Amino acid sequence: MPSGIEGFFQVFSPSGVAGKHHLGWAAFASFNAWKSNTMHAKKPEMELLCHLAGVRQIPDAQDRVGIKSGKQEIVLVFVGNLSALPKSFIPALCKSLGIASKKVTWGQTIRPSKAWPLDKESFALERSALFES
Repeated sequence: MPSGIEGFFQVFSPSGVAGKHHLGWAAFASFNAWKSNTMHAKKPEMELLCHLAGVRQIPDAQDRVGIKSGKQEIVLVFVGNLSALPKSFIPALCKSLGIASKKVTWGQTIRPSKAWPLDKESFALERSALFES
């Protein structure tokens, strides 16, 4: 992460993500744990991995939602102020992961005002999708 940037990122396998609300809630929970100093993991990016996987053990989270060798599809989540990142950061990250930046398909930015509050039924569906895998 470039110095002076407050935030963190993590990459996941798309097969471990139930949807944008699943990502949004995991990011929201890990960000709150990071800011309130109540994380179970030592690093916020590992906290995000565990929240997305629905487990507290990092090896279990990596098995459930971590990227696998030889896979070209990833989901990248950045929690923080995206506009504060240098424009070269994402292409450099893709290069370090061995992903051709020309093949990158950019997804949707999820802002808390659009992702929250969820109604209870949607949240229950997201959680049941998480635990069925």
